[in-house]
Amino acid sequence: MSEIGFLSPSQEGPENVLTGSIRTLQLALDITLRPTGEPANSTRPSHRIMTKTEIGQFVEVGSAWTKEMTRPDKFGETFLSLTIDDPSFAQIGRASCRERV
Repeated sequence: MSEIGFLSPSQEGPENVLTGSIRTLQLALDITLRPTGEPANSTRPSHRIMTKTEIGQFVEVGSAWTKEMTRPDKFGETFLSLTIDDPSFAQIGRASCRERV
């Protein structure tokens, strides 16, 4: 699977957020993932994916869910499952990521 972006932990006020970017042939987004407080494996998103418009306003472009791995060699490790959408997209974008050590 190809790498189309990265995320890094960041502290914004009292909130722990993830910031980074996504780059493809048709997409270039600087994003911020803000936690919603939902637990891992919930049906509700654990994060909201935000980006800034050209005039500096934050808009929501997707959601992320914290998932736990179930493979015996990875049991208990978590990753994020992301869904990004925009009216200009031909289809919804899906990706997953986990923190690198």
